[in-house]
Amino acid sequence: MTYHILHITTRGTFLSVDRGHLVCKYPDDTEKRMALSDIRAIIAGIQGISFSNECIARLIENDAIILHCNNQYKPVGWTMPFDRVIRQEAFLNQLKQNKDFNHKLWKNILQYKFENQSYILNYMEIENSISELSKRPLPSEANIAKHFWNKYFKGLGSEILREHKNAENFENKALNYGYAVVQSLLYRSILIHGLLPNLGIHHKARYNSTPLVYDLLEPLRGFVELFLYKFFEKNQEEYEEQDFKNWIKYLAESLRHCRLQNKQQTHKFMDAIDVYVNSIVRAFINLNNEELWIPSLENHYWCLDNNSNRENEE
Repeated sequence: MTYHILHITTRGTFLSVDRGHLVCKYPDDTEKRMALSDIRAIIAGIQGISFSNECIARLIENDAIILHCNNQYKPVGWTMPFDRVIRQEAFLNQLKQNKDFNHKLWKNILQYKFENQSYILNYMEIENSISELSKRPLPSEANIAKHFWNKYFKGLGSEILREHKNAENFENKALNYGYAVVQSLLYRSILIHGLLPNLGIHHKARYNSTPLVYDLLEPLRGFVELFLYKFFEKNQEEYEEQDFKNWIKYLAESLRHCRLQNKQQTHKFMDAIDVYVNSIVRAFINLNNEELWIPSLENHYWCLDNNSNRENEE
């Protein structure tokens, strides 16, 4: 089956459903259609986009997720299916919060995050110490993050700091948007595989928070960071100035083209998220990490086949 991430950035677009298809009607009265069963996520990239109630209900029934943004392209919320329990053993073991297991699992996840950060800086041909810092008996995530962002932003030609909220500069806004898109796909996968997004491995539960999503997002952040660096490379050749719609388009292309190798199998990026979460489920069932599979930039490549899985930008 072909899966799509549909990015909508045209104000005044109205989304409805008709005979099993999503119908996007634009302000100039043109329409585009897509099978509902093919849609994995809709990114409402700007305010002024409308949905019929039936459209929202049918998307949720098909396990799609909607990411809502404001007029500055800042993600502000999700529309998603209800939590569900698929494998009771995983669900119950997640509830037990086995500290030893959680510590080992988090250590694995964090190591892949460090490896992906090292890969990015090496790809950018920037000298760094992430590999050495991460091999210390008690590696400091904060120190490694500081080291990474200092090198990374300089590689982009910027003397800025990492801003998580209320970002002012293009680089941080672009990163936050990209993380939110990947986060929405991850959130969807956690729900359909029956884990509780509100109960984390490392991050603590707070009011209205989803710590498991943030835990599992850590190694995936590197993909967005690499995409942004590639965008800046492309930007120098094709664009006179940074434009957020150009970034949205490039991010969609990157999600479409990115593939990950897993032993003898190749996964599209969106499918790789499901494989990743499913391996987390198996880890919770068996309380070990033997079958754990975490997406790695070392195992990624670009597929430029025009007939491959497509995400869409409007």
